[in-house]
Amino acid sequence: MVLLRDDWGWVEYLGSLRWDVTDKDGDLIPLAVDVRAVRDMAVPSVVERIVLMVHSAYVKPFDVEVPVPCPQDAAGLDGVLHMLLERVIDGCVASGYADPKGAAVSTGDGLVDLAVID
Repeated sequence: MVLLRDDWGWVEYLGSLRWDVTDKDGDLIPLAVDVRAVRDMAVPSVVERIVLMVHSAYVKPFDVEVPVPCPQDAAGLDGVLHMLLERVIDGCVASGYADPKGAAVSTGDGLVDLAVID
């Protein structure tokens, strides 16, 4: 198992991103996402998993947990973002959101999509 050291600041980075789902008509629904790191009690510098707390005016609150291995640097982030997006879509469906068509993560400036699932 790969252990994630908390010296990259990825938790803050994930928390600064814009998270959206698109409905079946293609309308963008913004999600509020709070990011938390769950640490190994024996080795506090090691992160065991990422927890996203997702809420929106259109979606009942739910959590998404992703266990390590997680990215060690920015180069490893893309695969994890796609995995998180898949789980966010699943969570939206389970929480009663009507048929999300896809999801995206961006830097929030409207210029850069970091990961998109259609």
